[in-house]
Amino acid sequence: MSTLIGTLKRSALASPLLVAHRRFRSSRSVKDIAEIRAGRPVGDGEIVSVSVMRNEMLRLPDFFRHYRALGLEKFIVIDNGSTDGTREFLLDQPDVDLYSCLAPYPNSHFGIYWSTGLLRRLGIRGWVLQVDADEHLVYDGCERLGLADLVRLLEDSGRRSLPTMMLDMYPLGPISDAAPGPDDRLVDICPLFDADGYRLLEKSRRWEVPRLRHYAGGPRERLFSDSRRTFHCELAKTPLVRWDPGATYIHGHSVYPFDLNFGAPTGSLLHFKLMKDFHDRARDAVSQLNHYAGSIEYRQYMARLDQEPGLSAAFEGSRRYQDSRSLIDAGLMTPIDWR
Repeated sequence: MSTLIGTLKRSALASPLLVAHRRFRSSRSVKDIAEIRAGRPVGDGEIVSVSVMRNEMLRLPDFFRHYRALGLEKFIVIDNGSTDGTREFLLDQPDVDLYSCLAPYPNSHFGIYWSTGLLRRLGIRGWVLQVDADEHLVYDGCERLGLADLVRLLEDSGRRSLPTMMLDMYPLGPISDAAPGPDDRLVDICPLFDADGYRLLEKSRRWEVPRLRHYAGGPRERLFSDSRRTFHCELAKTPLVRWDPGATYIHGHSVYPFDLNFGAPTGSLLHFKLMKDFHDRARDAVSQLNHYAGSIEYRQYMARLDQEPGLSAAFEGSRRYQDSRSLIDAGLMTPIDWR
């Protein structure tokens, strides 16, 4: 059997088989999703977001502020057994279609089977933003031009996606002190980012996809690498896609057709992971084994934070985020010609 699997991984059938497997698992996993409340149908040409969430009350008020300011009017959320008030908060949001799934998170390929399967079940066709509660999409000019303007420009340019780099944001002091109130902007609580030190890696993976783009570096690599191994996390993600029945998320960061993960313009995802609850979430992930490879990434977080609870990510190479121009000036995303 292992010889057969190895042969398949090296064959031209590898990618089509993987895509077919993802679609099959998505169609099976969606049966675990129950509708809690669904509002009006998605309008023609309307942009919708889809998210899987669990215990995200620290981030939710500003998540909705950010995306509503960009003109988003329809949010599809799958709640995975929240116990911190997330579900109740979501029920109070009139623009949220709320679903529930209590199946184990790893069984969903970390949420992707659920979101992909639900989009297909709902018959969504059009622009979809697939983001987590700790991710804020930004792009050149997002302070004055909303998502409708962006997708219009992409369509006029023959583009069907906006690839991004995830940019970890962090506070000036200890990570554990980053505790936003409901009226706070997360970017004011965690205004710093690493302006350089990133590496672009493009390589083939016989089994996953013909070509993958990875960005390495950033504060998590700085803080959580040790003498035995360099910490690596996926920093490339394609969150905004023109969705149709042929589209499939391969995992949380890459989408099929594979060419959607490349091209310009690009944006950034401000990633608000390094906050007050970071240590507790690492402990929870390790105890529940609900992330990749037995939560190996979270074991590294927990080991360092157990030793240094007051850990700070700020250093001499930190830069303060002012607006989208900050990332263009740092070379972390491309400018957009809006003419």
